[in-house]
Amino acid sequence: MNARAGGRDHMDAVFDVSVVVPTFNRRDYLAPLLNSLERQRLAPPFEVLVVDNNSDDDTRQVVESFQARRTLSLAYVFEPRRGVSHARNAGIALAKGAIVAFLDDDEEASVDWVATVKRTFDQHADIDCIGGPVRPRWPHDPPPWLTREHFGPVGLQDEAPWMRLNARKAARSLGSGNLACRSEALETVGGFDPAFVRNQDLEFNLRLWNAGREGLFTPELVVMTNVPRERMTKAYHRKWNATRGRSRAMMGYYDRFDREGRLVPENKGARRFLGTPLFLYRRLFAHLGKWLVTMLTRRSSGAFYHETRAREVAAYIAMRYQMEYHGATVQAHLAEVQRLVRYLVSPRFAETLPDGPR
Repeated sequence: MNARAGGRDHMDAVFDVSVVVPTFNRRDYLAPLLNSLERQRLAPPFEVLVVDNNSDDDTRQVVESFQARRTLSLAYVFEPRRGVSHARNAGIALAKGAIVAFLDDDEEASVDWVATVKRTFDQHADIDCIGGPVRPRWPHDPPPWLTREHFGPVGLQDEAPWMRLNARKAARSLGSGNLACRSEALETVGGFDPAFVRNQDLEFNLRLWNAGREGLFTPELVVMTNVPRERMTKAYHRKWNATRGRSRAMMGYYDRFDREGRLVPENKGARRFLGTPLFLYRRLFAHLGKWLVTMLTRRSSGAFYHETRAREVAAYIAMRYQMEYHGATVQAHLAEVQRLVRYLVSPRFAETLPDGPR
């Protein structure tokens, strides 16, 4: 990792906010993002760290052109290890601000974004991290099937009212495309885990809530994202949901909550089969059944929704099996089947099969 500073005496400056922008081969999107940061109004002193995640386009030249304008306290950071978590962590390591904020390279910040970050933390001394809406800028009208249920793969963050997030309300999360944290919280819980291809922000959120930290979703903290055309294809959504299922399985996501969505160290009451809570099998069969019905009744949008959800759950089940039972003996598999049968015929079966978190 190395950095090249530029702009308004960057190396000697003191900043309230550090804005980390990981980027990979997005030169055409990067300039509008930096333009939006140049236009910030009433902003406290802030720096921008563009972390080049080993691009092979002229990303560096784009950053240097903005450094030459001396309108931003702007640093170029090169991170050779591919992966957005490596890039974000490289930015965190060099950030000077008491607040570290994150934007994705295909976004543009609203004109008061930095000011809102600082003001929100000033007004809520007990909050460790904040997030806000990510709204779309479509390259063309989205296809009819791309409804709100499919906004996750597009990189959009839910519109929602003010909402506190913590260990008591842990099933919701703050997306890394519009996120800011106190640097002290990042030092305590650590940065983003490169082991996760998808859901790095979700895993980071779980560590925050497990450490007793507090989050806040604020509708005032707004960014726009330029939706890439490839994210508006069904093939992309299918792959994205399967990857999310595997990532959630790696963190044991569905074992981390009780029935009310509160974070627990280990959900020992959850019944499992081959490493997966039983309610997920029920959810899988429910989505497959609804997919079949919607296909037969030619409701294509509903059919694709149930297809993608079934893909995610199936990927989760397969990954949990691979992690816990791949290579296990025949006897171990038979013992698991016997435990399942005993549970299914138990009078308490219907009472102890919760839906689990979404």
